Amino acid sequence: MLITPAGSFAFFASEYMRHGRFVALALFPSTMCILLGLFMFRRLRASYSTASQIEELFGPAGADETLDDLPADTLSPALAERLIRDGFRPLEEERRWLDRFIYDRLSDREKTVCRFFTGNEGTNFARHWSRGTMAAAILVAFAYLLPRMPDWVLLTPGTLAFLLALPLLGGNWVGFRDVFAASQRSPAYAAYPLGFWDVTRVLLKVNILRILAWSPMAIVVFLVLGDVVVSAGAGVSAQKALECLFVLICVQPLTVVGKFGAGSKVTRRWPLQPMANSFLGITVMLTFAACCIGLFASSGLPKLWFAAGVPAASFAYLAIYRRGHDNGYWDLVRPL
Repeated sequence: MLITPAGSFAFFASEYMRHGRFVALALFPSTMCILLGLFMFRRLRASYSTASQIEELFGPAGADETLDDLPADTLSPALAERLIRDGFRPLEEERRWLDRFIYDRLSDREKTVCRFFTGNEGTNFARHWSRGTMAAAILVAFAYLLPRMPDWVLLTPGTLAFLLALPLLGGNWVGFRDVFAASQRSPAYAAYPLGFWDVTRVLLKVNILRILAWSPMAIVVFLVLGDVVVSAGAGVSAQKALECLFVLICVQPLTVVGKFGAGSKVTRRWPLQPMANSFLGITVMLTFAACCIGLFASSGLPKLWFAAGVPAASFAYLAIYRRGHDNGYWDLVRPL
């Protein structure tokens, strides 16, 4: 009975009703292990199913088979029609709803930049959205089906929901990874004609759309945690959720600077202009932090002033870094 997820859930739920909180704590790690096992099984099945479909279409590949051995009509329209008929779809049709939604709002140039920085034609924005939503559903189940659970058990899936669904640190972009050559290293994008604003515009647009797409689930998480953990009203919880989402959107320019800054260094040892540029950036960062604190701690008219200062400080820091980037203050080639 414990092998299936439903059986294990029913067992621990019954033990919870008999003995109380202590035995129910086993429900949380057991549920996480079951979900992790199901996720790994799906990934393995998807990987092997693709290979089996290809083998069914073309037959088993020989050990010494090369491209020259392929028939002349390999790329013929008939073969393409057969691939589509047997389950292979064009990339635009394979993308999930959120990935298509984001790609439709990018220009041709931005789509090219996005494909380069994601490392392939496919993206995983909808998959991250689904994982975060699943963690939020686990939070709701723990909060209302097992009402005597400790607070840390509820905070764990709530935190995982945000980590899985939202680009808290700017997201994972393969184009910023280092490549190595001749005892030097540099970001992958450094060898291509990609301007600072070309990359920044794509990162900001994609990350902001991802945040907005998951914002209803974020409000639900705050409502549940506010009701069960801190006994706050729905209005207060929704307000805090909107404030956190607003700050997260305003943080995105800073995450872009962090992506660029991680792959660069100061051009000269003691350059006066880069030092002044960095000092100005630190001042703006402190202003940004003060505005964020004031936004959560104040009310009324001061809250509006602090709310206006958060994006102003964030984009000001982005402009300061862009000026240093365009003037050559930062070097993209670094020693190992």
